[in-house]
Amino acid sequence: MSLLGIKINFSFRYLLLAAMIVSLILPSVHLVVLAQKADSPWYEVRSIFTSEYGLASPKGLAYSPIAEAFLAWDQLGAVTGITMREDPLDTQGLRISTEDFRDIAFNNKTKSLFILNNKYTQLNEFSVNAKGLPRPATGPSKKYDLQSLSLQSVQGITFDPNNGFLYILNEQGTQLMILAPGAASQYDGTAATRERRVTRIDLAGLGYPAMQGIAFNPSNNHIYLSDPIGRKVYEITKSGQEQSTFDLSSLNLVNPQTLLFAPSGDQTDNPNKQSLFILDGAPATVSAAPEKSSGVKFASPLFATASSGSIVE
Repeated sequence: MSLLGIKINFSFRYLLLAAMIVSLILPSVHLVVLAQKADSPWYEVRSIFTSEYGLASPKGLAYSPIAEAFLAWDQLGAVTGITMREDPLDTQGLRISTEDFRDIAFNNKTKSLFILNNKYTQLNEFSVNAKGLPRPATGPSKKYDLQSLSLQSVQGITFDPNNGFLYILNEQGTQLMILAPGAASQYDGTAATRERRVTRIDLAGLGYPAMQGIAFNPSNNHIYLSDPIGRKVYEITKSGQEQSTFDLSSLNLVNPQTLLFAPSGDQTDNPNKQSLFILDGAPATVSAAPEKSSGVKFASPLFATASSGSIVE
């Protein structure tokens, strides 16, 4: 064989080897990094398995900015605390009952916890202690009458942390209701209606099915809606204009429920950087990472062995 033939054969083997290496790396990268649009990328950061904190099947989730911790509810209203650094937070004896665990949210403007109760006719506000934990022993610190708003089949509530605006996913997810707080009456429904502080936006025309869960992103002032059946999250503006759709099917969520925005769990990130957190409320046994025919395992925390719900960032 000529010298030229040896060089060509040698180079071809290196090219073939490089192609094989790339083919092994790309599947795991594709699993973690996805994007619905070029300008709307997202990737899975981590999963916090709640069974490690004694909570096998979480039903509700809120984030306390003062405590810098998640508060997760069980079916009976008992609250488990988990810090952003994944340390246990002492919430012994903390119990707050609610009719619908999707209708719980912290309001960073008032530094308090809000829960919608009494068949959507009453908004209860709970003050917090110096540690950022609610004080339910004496009951709500304030109660707001929302009966005049005629809320029906509410699928979640959230707040704009900058101005305290309340966003309600109403009428089985087909309507976005916005209630601007008043100087004195705050969130009283009758006063808000009289003072024209209530806005209703029709979402039915967007064609989103089965919306259950709402979150406000202070980074861009957009609203995010959860479709747990279709495993999607829809991003819209405050006026109801569609922005992006995020496909979450690769996360293998069993029963996605609450979603909320909170500061990134990466301590090296800018403190103002926000992440979307999703509560997967049903217990599920997750097996070890599956293998492709190549023998390479996918790298994802979702495949750690556990029997628990999880908080996915």
